[in-house]
Amino acid sequence: MKALNSEKLKTYIIEVIRIAIILIVIYILNSFVSSLPFVSSLNIFNEKIYLYEFISFIMMLLACFMIYEFSLRTRNTVDEMVVLIPGFGNIHSYSIYLIVIIIAYFSAYSIFLKFFGEDWLWSYNLIFLAFSLFYVAKIFIIFYKNSHTVSSNIVELMGYKDKKL
Repeated sequence: MKALNSEKLKTYIIEVIRIAIILIVIYILNSFVSSLPFVSSLNIFNEKIYLYEFISFIMMLLACFMIYEFSLRTRNTVDEMVVLIPGFGNIHSYSIYLIVIIIAYFSAYSIFLKFFGEDWLWSYNLIFLAFSLFYVAKIFIIFYKNSHTVSSNIVELMGYKDKKL
Protein backbone atom coordinates (compact mmCIF):
# COMPACT_ATOMS: atom_id res chain seq x y z
CA MET A 1 0.00 0.00 0.00
CA LYS A 2 1.23 3.45 -0.86
CA ALA A 3 0.79 6.23 1.67
CA LEU A 4 0.80 9.01 -0.93
CA ASN A 5 -0.48 9.30 -4.48
CA SER A 6 2.37 11.15 -6.21
CA GLU A 7 0.24 12.05 -9.26
CA LYS A 8 -2.03 14.22 -7.14
CA LEU A 9 0.92 15.71 -5.28
CA LYS A 10 1.90 17.80 -8.31
CA THR A 11 -1.61 19.27 -8.54
CA TYR A 12 -1.55 20.10 -4.83
CA ILE A 13 1.88 21.76 -5.04
CA ILE A 14 0.64 23.91 -7.93
CA GLU A 15 -2.33 25.02 -5.81
CA VAL A 16 -0.06 25.81 -2.83
CA ILE A 17 2.20 27.95 -5.03
CA ARG A 18 -0.87 29.67 -6.47
CA ILE A 19 -2.25 30.60 -3.05
CA ALA A 20 1.19 31.75 -1.92
CA ILE A 21 1.44 34.11 -4.91
CA ILE A 22 -2.06 35.45 -4.25
CA LEU A 23 -1.30 36.08 -0.58
CA ILE A 24 1.97 37.82 -1.41
CA VAL A 25 0.15 40.10 -3.87
CA ILE A 26 -2.50 40.91 -1.23
CA TYR A 27 0.25 41.69 1.28
CA ILE A 28 2.04 44.00 -1.16
CA LEU A 29 -1.20 45.79 -2.04
CA ASN A 30 -2.02 46.18 1.64
CA SER A 31 1.41 47.62 2.39
CA PHE A 32 1.22 50.00 -0.56
CA VAL A 33 -2.29 51.31 0.10
CA SER A 34 -1.78 51.59 3.85
CA SER A 35 1.43 53.57 3.43
CA LEU A 36 -0.09 56.26 1.22
CA PRO A 37 0.22 59.60 3.03
CA PHE A 38 -3.40 60.67 2.62
CA VAL A 39 -4.71 57.30 3.87
CA SER A 40 -2.70 57.15 7.09
CA SER A 41 -4.16 60.32 8.57
CA LEU A 42 -7.89 59.82 7.84
CA ASN A 43 -10.31 58.68 10.52
CA ILE A 44 -13.57 56.86 9.85
CA PHE A 45 -16.45 55.56 11.95
CA ASN A 46 -16.78 58.26 14.61
CA GLU A 47 -13.10 59.11 14.37
CA LYS A 48 -12.12 56.00 16.32
CA ILE A 49 -10.68 53.93 13.50
CA TYR A 50 -8.04 55.04 11.03
CA LEU A 51 -8.63 54.36 7.36
CA TYR A 52 -5.43 52.33 7.01
CA GLU A 53 -6.64 49.99 9.79
CA PHE A 54 -9.92 49.46 7.99
CA ILE A 55 -8.14 48.86 4.66
CA SER A 56 -5.84 46.33 6.34
CA PHE A 57 -8.89 44.61 7.82
CA ILE A 58 -10.56 44.40 4.38
CA MET A 59 -7.36 43.02 2.83
CA MET A 60 -7.08 40.41 5.59
CA LEU A 61 -10.69 39.39 4.98
CA LEU A 62 -9.88 39.06 1.30
CA ALA A 63 -6.92 36.87 2.22
CA CYS A 64 -9.20 34.77 4.46
CA PHE A 65 -11.65 34.25 1.62
CA MET A 66 -8.83 33.25 -0.72
CA ILE A 67 -7.49 30.72 1.82
CA TYR A 68 -11.03 29.39 2.34
CA GLU A 69 -11.43 29.00 -1.42
CA PHE A 70 -8.07 27.21 -1.55
CA SER A 71 -9.30 24.66 0.99
CA LEU A 72 -12.45 24.04 -1.04
CA ARG A 73 -10.44 23.70 -4.24
CA THR A 74 -7.94 21.24 -2.80
CA ARG A 75 -10.23 19.07 -0.66
CA ASN A 76 -10.75 16.37 -3.28
CA THR A 77 -7.13 16.47 -4.40
CA VAL A 78 -5.87 15.93 -0.84
CA ASP A 79 -8.45 13.18 -0.29
CA GLU A 80 -7.15 11.33 -3.35
CA MET A 81 -3.51 12.15 -2.58
CA VAL A 82 -3.33 10.83 1.00
CA VAL A 83 -4.67 7.31 0.79
CA LEU A 84 -3.43 6.23 4.22
CA ILE A 85 -6.09 8.23 6.10
CA PRO A 86 -9.67 8.14 4.79
CA GLY A 87 -11.35 11.54 4.87
CA PHE A 88 -8.05 13.40 4.99
CA GLY A 89 -9.39 15.97 2.53
CA ASN A 90 -11.97 17.03 5.10
CA ILE A 91 -9.34 17.09 7.85
CA HIS A 92 -7.18 19.27 5.62
CA SER A 93 -10.08 21.65 4.92
CA TYR A 94 -11.14 21.89 8.56
CA SER A 95 -7.54 22.58 9.61
CA ILE A 96 -7.38 25.41 7.09
CA TYR A 97 -10.70 26.72 8.42
CA LEU A 98 -9.10 26.89 11.86
CA ILE A 99 -6.23 28.91 10.40
CA VAL A 100 -8.74 31.24 8.72
CA ILE A 101 -10.57 31.68 12.04
CA ILE A 102 -7.30 32.63 13.79
CA ILE A 103 -6.38 35.10 11.03
CA ALA A 104 -9.85 36.65 11.11
CA TYR A 105 -9.71 36.91 14.90
CA PHE A 106 -6.47 38.87 14.96
CA SER A 107 -7.32 41.02 11.94
CA ALA A 108 -10.64 42.20 13.38
CA TYR A 109 -9.60 42.42 17.02
CA SER A 110 -8.42 46.04 17.09
CA ILE A 111 -11.34 47.30 15.02
CA PHE A 112 -13.84 45.47 17.23
CA LEU A 113 -12.16 46.80 20.35
CA LYS A 114 -12.22 50.40 19.10
CA PHE A 115 -15.77 50.18 17.79
CA PHE A 116 -17.51 48.31 20.63
CA GLY A 117 -15.11 48.71 23.54
CA GLU A 118 -13.90 46.20 26.09
CA ASP A 119 -17.39 45.59 27.44
CA TRP A 120 -18.28 43.38 24.48
CA LEU A 121 -14.93 41.65 24.12
CA TRP A 122 -16.30 38.49 25.75
CA SER A 123 -18.84 38.08 22.92
CA TYR A 124 -16.13 38.50 20.30
CA ASN A 125 -14.01 35.83 21.97
CA LEU A 126 -17.01 33.55 22.42
CA ILE A 127 -17.93 33.65 18.73
CA PHE A 128 -14.45 32.71 17.59
CA LEU A 129 -14.14 30.07 20.30
CA ALA A 130 -17.42 28.48 19.17
CA PHE A 131 -16.32 28.32 15.53
CA SER A 132 -12.94 26.91 16.52
CA LEU A 133 -14.41 24.23 18.76
CA PHE A 134 -16.87 23.26 16.03
CA TYR A 135 -14.08 22.48 13.57
CA VAL A 136 -11.90 20.82 16.19
CA ALA A 137 -14.83 18.54 17.03
CA LYS A 138 -15.35 17.73 13.34
CA ILE A 139 -11.67 16.77 12.98
CA PHE A 140 -11.88 14.59 16.09
CA ILE A 141 -15.02 12.85 14.80
CA ILE A 142 -13.34 12.05 11.48
CA PHE A 143 -10.33 10.55 13.25
CA TYR A 144 -12.59 8.62 15.62
CA LYS A 145 -14.74 7.16 12.84
CA ASN A 146 -11.71 6.13 10.78
CA SER A 147 -9.40 5.00 13.59
CA HIS A 148 -9.71 1.31 12.73
CA THR A 149 -9.03 1.89 9.03
CA VAL A 150 -6.09 4.17 9.78
CA SER A 151 -4.51 1.71 12.21
CA SER A 152 -4.93 -1.21 9.80
CA ASN A 153 -3.45 0.88 6.97
CA ILE A 154 -0.45 1.77 9.13
CA VAL A 155 0.12 -1.88 10.05
CA GLU A 156 -0.15 -2.85 6.37
CA LEU A 157 2.25 -0.05 5.39
CA MET A 158 4.80 -1.31 7.91
CA GLY A 159 4.88 -4.61 6.07
CA TYR A 160 2.80 -6.85 8.29
CA LYS A 161 0.41 -8.93 6.24
CA ASP A 162 -2.03 -11.54 7.38
CA LYS A 163 0.60 -14.03 8.48
CA LYS A 164 -0.24 -17.10 10.45
CA LEU A 165 1.82 -17.62 13.53
